[in-house]
Amino acid sequence: MTENLDWSPKGRWTARAALNRALHKKKIRRPKKCSICGARPGVDRQGNSKIHGYHHKGYEDPHKLNIIWVCISCRNKMVWARKRAMEANHD
Repeated sequence: MTENLDWSPKGRWTARAALNRALHKKKIRRPKKCSICGARPGVDRQGNSKIHGYHHKGYEDPHKLNIIWVCISCRNKMVWARKRAMEANHD
């Protein structure tokens, strides 16, 4: 399933830009807690939220704003699970 999704660097950049525009225009709000584990990691030294928008369905146009808000720990678990699934599909 994941092998057909766009995970390209260019797709990543355009999806991030679309998400940042939506956040800036207040079309989307960043929650304060992780949607998976419920952690509330707060902000870093620069005042940036430690909750990340994870594009779990790829970076294609219909999914650019289809994100899950997660903490870095949950995000890393999701990335590794996706990479393992992609490697298993190539074998």
